[in-house]
Amino acid sequence: MTEAPESPPPRLSEAEIERRYRAIFDDEVLARGELDQALDFVADVAASLPIAQRQAFLDNFQEFLQKQPTEDAVWQSLEPIARNLRQAHGDEILQRHEARVVGTALDDFVARVNAADTRNPEALRVVFVAHKPYFTILRIALHLREKGHRVFLACLHPVPDVLAEVFDRAFDARVVMRGARLMRRLLGALEPDVFHIQCFQWNYWLGRLVIENKGRARVVGEFYDVTSLIAPRDSYCRRWPAERVDMDFAMEAAICRGADVVITRLPEALNSRLRQRWGAPARVEQFWPYPSPAFAQPPRARADFGRDATRVVFPGNIIPRDAAHPKELFPQFGLLDVCEKLLDQGLHVDLLQDPHLPIDPSSAEFADYGRALERFPHFRILPGVSPDQLAERLADYDFALMSFRFFLDGTWLDPDSIKYGMGTRMFTYLEAGLPIIMAAESEYMAGIVAEHGLGLVVSWEKTGGVAERIADFDYAACLANIERYNARYGMDRQIGRLIELYRGTASE
Repeated sequence: MTEAPESPPPRLSEAEIERRYRAIFDDEVLARGELDQALDFVADVAASLPIAQRQAFLDNFQEFLQKQPTEDAVWQSLEPIARNLRQAHGDEILQRHEARVVGTALDDFVARVNAADTRNPEALRVVFVAHKPYFTILRIALHLREKGHRVFLACLHPVPDVLAEVFDRAFDARVVMRGARLMRRLLGALEPDVFHIQCFQWNYWLGRLVIENKGRARVVGEFYDVTSLIAPRDSYCRRWPAERVDMDFAMEAAICRGADVVITRLPEALNSRLRQRWGAPARVEQFWPYPSPAFAQPPRARADFGRDATRVVFPGNIIPRDAAHPKELFPQFGLLDVCEKLLDQGLHVDLLQDPHLPIDPSSAEFADYGRALERFPHFRILPGVSPDQLAERLADYDFALMSFRFFLDGTWLDPDSIKYGMGTRMFTYLEAGLPIIMAAESEYMAGIVAEHGLGLVVSWEKTGGVAERIADFDYAACLANIERYNARYGMDRQIGRLIELYRGTASE
């Protein structure tokens, strides 16, 4: 790892961290909702103005809308107006607007969560809390419901339309509270048995908010990426403002100290480091996003394997290869390098986009990918699909890619984050019954693939020889290994461990 900058930025004081945390709520005056509710708010404000000012106000806003701002930009533009209203004692307009945004959704959701289940008094009521809900909690929710428990979802951003149907099937009810203040209002009214938090990097403040409003509920914080274990503070400060980095570290500490249980995908070697770093009284446990029979496809032999072109797929987030995403800090930077190595050997490669984060391959920021698409006729970037359809979609391929070119010389990352990292998509591949091409540099995952015979383990230096290894690959044996692994480690079998953690009955 390269040396830290000579003069690392000063750290935020505890008082400043507290001020910034409170500002998340205090600076948000206006309840956020759908775009048409923003327009209704503008109409209310216009109606309160003197006639001489009214038309100019509406004309200015229409001129702003003609620039096609994002919904977020629209709401941000209205915050100063809301603050001026509050200072001018215009609370009636703000209250009417908030009532319109909330409607009956908040009260209906609270009533469903807080209601006792007279038919099954032992059933847990679990509320998942997330910014944008990702697929791991979807897997968990489906199997909790299968066991008779009641599961609910509260999130800050709506589920994309392509995912709505499967999320509706997984949860007894779900609600969107756009903005920190409305989410705080919701959480304060809920009385579940368990809050399960999706702790997403740069948004850990949501975990602290849940802990502060948990009531008598147990809190389980599930970390997708653990900021402090991925890289040192000074490495982050090369890419992000120090204030943002310090806030994330502080909120991570608050979750580890305030939750009843913390779960990660990481092995004990890193979980123990997390406990020691923050003096965490919470239990820190490993719990993977195990393959779910609800999504799984039975492994099926490809009749044309070995006689036709080998088809490789990678589903997930695709990042620009630019200065904002330095290769020293973003392992995904090296995805295209691996793809080009495979394409040079005659393999066909498809990238399936994350439905939450679609990209435009023709845009300037993805120019490297655009050039590769022109150069290689058997390289494609395709729209993503919902998680209930993904395994079936992946089953059209021969191999799934779990490999990047890691720039280990000069990396800004903690080397252990590469060595011990555990990616969610590995379990998606197993659901699809798809052999994995795994990076040898990801030693922990590579060990699992090698031990259970789930695919090929290949270092970056030997990626140029993948086609030769595939020619000698026992495909049928690998499919049988995947089927055995899924039967033993499926979420339907593992969910009991999480239920014990929810109840506080899991043994040490």
